[in-house]
Amino acid sequence: MMKGYIHTFIVLRLSKMKLSQSKLAEQCGVSVTMVNLILTGRKKSAPVQAKIAAILGFPDWKMLEASAKTITPLLDVIYNRPTYGEEAVG
Repeated sequence: MMKGYIHTFIVLRLSKMKLSQSKLAEQCGVSVTMVNLILTGRKKSAPVQAKIAAILGFPDWKMLEASAKTITPLLDVIYNRPTYGEEAVG
């Protein structure tokens, strides 16, 4: 599974907060695997997504996603492929 804009945005945000995916998972009460599945879009869990958003300083997942979309043009260049939309399906 190719990493997309949400995964990269969250990883960058975690880095800025000096927080690892392991600590994020711990704070959400789930496994690191579950967090990774959510970040890569392979699994959805509204309660966990809400916790992730709150930990990262967003009121909800939709706001986090909207913020993440703002960096997609940069990610498209970095990854040399679309990271959002139908073209991003890998």
